[in-house]
Amino acid sequence: MTGPSTLISTRRPAHHPHRTSQHSTALNKIAREDWPAVHAWARLPEACRHQPWGPNTEAQTQDFVDSAVKAWSDTPPSAASPTSPTSDGRRWAWANCMSAATSSAKQRQGEISYIVHPRLWGQGIGTEIARQLLAHGFGELGLHRIHATCDPRNLSSSRILSKIGMTQEDRVRHTALLHDGRRDSMIFSSLEGEWHPTA
Repeated sequence: MTGPSTLISTRRPAHHPHRTSQHSTALNKIAREDWPAVHAWARLPEACRHQPWGPNTEAQTQDFVDSAVKAWSDTPPSAASPTSPTSDGRRWAWANCMSAATSSAKQRQGEISYIVHPRLWGQGIGTEIARQLLAHGFGELGLHRIHATCDPRNLSSSRILSKIGMTQEDRVRHTALLHDGRRDSMIFSSLEGEWHPTA
């Protein structure tokens, strides 16, 4: 897990015509004291099944959170993220919206990614997070193009990316080495002219 990031948590039921989740979400900066909440899912094999990292040890999760917190001190900061209070105060997801490196800043390119705790799968949380990341990237960071990648076997994630209006561009071979071998990556993208706040 690399790059600036944060957590997301669920809170009171939300009634919104464009929301598929039963819960509202908010994006806030990650804090060092969030590491136990991150570790609650980063230690789970099912949460990182399609990732080149994990399952994490406590030390690995603490290192990740430290690097994510440090990334917020970049000028300008390149991520948005979440933490909205829940009834039990827990935070169950991680989200990231990272702008391109300074050398290509003129291109206004960015990438989004997210992970949701397995106990919240199927509740629309991932879709809500992804929508908010696009809104942050286009609306606040002023990006022109945002892309996302996913393992072709991760059908839930590819459905989310399609649902929020991103276009599948390509399938790139052997982009990451996982525990069970090398994986391909499906690439999705959205352009600023295609994005609408209620998409």
